[in-house]
Amino acid sequence: MKVYRGQRTHGGWAVTVDDGTSCRTLDPRLDLKTHSRSGFAWGHAANGSAQLALALVADALGHDDRAEALYQRFQFNVVEVLPPAWTLTENQIRAAVRDIERARTKLIRGPARDVSPDPSNTRSSTPDHTHDVRTGREPGRPAGTGTPGPGRGHFSDAFALGTIALSPAADGPKARLLRSVRLNQLQLRFDEKPAAKYATRLRENGWQGWDAEQAWTLPFDPEYQRWRTHAAAEKLFTEIGNEIRADAGLPPVRPVSR
Repeated sequence: MKVYRGQRTHGGWAVTVDDGTSCRTLDPRLDLKTHSRSGFAWGHAANGSAQLALALVADALGHDDRAEALYQRFQFNVVEVLPPAWTLTENQIRAAVRDIERARTKLIRGPARDVSPDPSNTRSSTPDHTHDVRTGREPGRPAGTGTPGPGRGHFSDAFALGTIALSPAADGPKARLLRSVRLNQLQLRFDEKPAAKYATRLRENGWQGWDAEQAWTLPFDPEYQRWRTHAAAEKLFTEIGNEIRADAGLPPVRPVSR
C-alpha cells in the first residue's frame, strides 16, 4: 500500500510516495491539468492545492478520467484542511473518493418526491444561480462585505461550499453551506430562520444551536475523516434546502457550487 507524506522544506512544499520498496517524489500530473507550475500547496485554497489534489487522486486511483472528475471535491474536502506535515495512505484517499462519489450520486438523484413541473408556475429559476459561492457574496457586492444578510462575525474565513435559493425572488432568502479551516468546522446559514422541524433535524445530526448570526455549526470529524463530515453535511443541506423550497411550491435543485 502506498503512503503519501507532505512537509514544508526550505525548498518549498515536498510530497513523496512510498510504495514499500522505493520512495519517489509525487508526479504533479501537469499533463492532465496545469493549475500550478511552481509546486504543491495545502491547508488553504490555492492553485497548488488543486494540483496536489489532482496528483494524489490520480496516483492513488491509477485512473486519470476519474481523477479529473473528482479531484476538485477532494481538494475542498481533504487537501485544503491538511496540516503543515501530513501522512495519507492510498486506502484513505480511495475511501475519500468513494465517499465523494456516493455523495454526488445522492445529490444527483435528489430527494424522493414528485417534482413534476407545475404548468401554472411561471416564476423564473434564474435566482438559483445568482450567488457567487467562491467569494460568498452576491454579484456586484464589493469585496470584503461578506455574505449578504447576517454578519460573519467570528466565522471570518468562511469559504462557501454551496448555496440554495429558498424563493423565486432574486433578492430572496437563501441557505448557504460554508467551511472555516481556522475553526475546523462547517456552518449552515439561513437568511431566514427555518421552521422548528428543520432545527430539530439539524440538532439530531449533530449541528449546534441557532446563534446570534442565524447559523448552525458542525465540527469536522477528527484526523482524516473530514470528508465524511462534508458528505453528510452536503446531503442534509440539500435535503433541508429542497424541503423548504417544496414548502414554497418550488422544485428541487442542486446547490450552486464553484
